[in-house]
Amino acid sequence: MKQKPAVQEGSTVFSWRRGTRATASAQAFGELLNAIGGKVDAEQLVSLAEPKESSIHDAFEWDNKKAGHQYRLVQARYYMRSLHVTTSEDERPEPALIHVKTQEESAFVTTEQVKDNEEYIQSALSECLRQLMGLRKRYHFIGKLRGVWNAIDQAMDQVAQG
Repeated sequence: MKQKPAVQEGSTVFSWRRGTRATASAQAFGELLNAIGGKVDAEQLVSLAEPKESSIHDAFEWDNKKAGHQYRLVQARYYMRSLHVTTSEDERPEPALIHVKTQEESAFVTTEQVKDNEEYIQSALSECLRQLMGLRKRYHFIGKLRGVWNAIDQAMDQVAQG
């Protein structure tokens, strides 16, 4: 059984989502993202990883015969989607970054930044509802989930009404 990381009060522990294939430390990724302000896109993450001294350099494939820059961008997005954070001993790990799309940008930002920005909240809400509708479409035939589908409909109505 895997031991839960010891979390000291006020400290932040980063971990990879279950099943993530990563060669670099989640803690190194998280601390690097915190150091740059918690907002990053794939291009920026690859640039941060490029110096050989970077704590996340070895997570990326740098042999261009094996993989070019586009593949490294795919790797960067994978890591950004997979990074989780735990901020206190009682909390469950949650995604450290959320992808948001606004008229001006498309980037991964920290959940704290989403909570403090109405445009980011609307983007996250739209994505959440899109995913819920996808689940409903995929599994509508399961009668035991009828209450869940009704709750999704109610949530959609509430959002539509503002």
